[in-house]
Amino acid sequence: AFQTVPLAVNGKYIAGYYESGNLVNGYLQRGTTFQNLYPPGSKSSYVSALNRHQAAVGGFCPNGCNPNTGTHGFLYSGGKYVQIDYPSGIQGTTTTAFGINDAGQIVGGYCLPPRSACPTDEINPADHGFLYDHGVFTQLDYPGAQLTQANAINDAGTIVGTYNANFTLHSFLYQ
Repeated sequence: AFQTVPLAVNGKYIAGYYESGNLVNGYLQRGTTFQNLYPPGSKSSYVSALNRHQAAVGGFCPNGCNPNTGTHGFLYSGGKYVQIDYPSGIQGTTTTAFGINDAGQIVGGYCLPPRSACPTDEINPADHGFLYDHGVFTQLDYPGAQLTQANAINDAGTIVGTYNANFTLHSFLYQ
């Protein structure tokens, strides 16, 4: 069965992922032109956000990874891929990117081992959220929360996301 899931749109492109059998692949679509986005070494990918400059972010997995989550985040811009991994210093940390603004600031989440199938989506937050601003990571954790994830960032730098406190999901706005 073939399934297409759009997750982002800007003035020129639609982006997301499609599933065909065991294959999960990120894509960009402009009109009838369809471009696969899978970073080098990936076996599955998805695109979660676009900015007006056609930069795309998402997550990807190498062999043996759950295709519905991310092991690594990525930025695709100008025909090139940049792998995004939160620098925790702990082997097995997983990262994915969920949002990007026109200034190129990226937000997302990362998880520490043993959580290898993480982050999954906005409803099941990552261990920690992050802001990635041109090579500099800032950890974002909602005060008192067990889990935090940054889902989107606008051009003013305002970040929205989700956090879990006392096993209840909440939303946050960070300015």
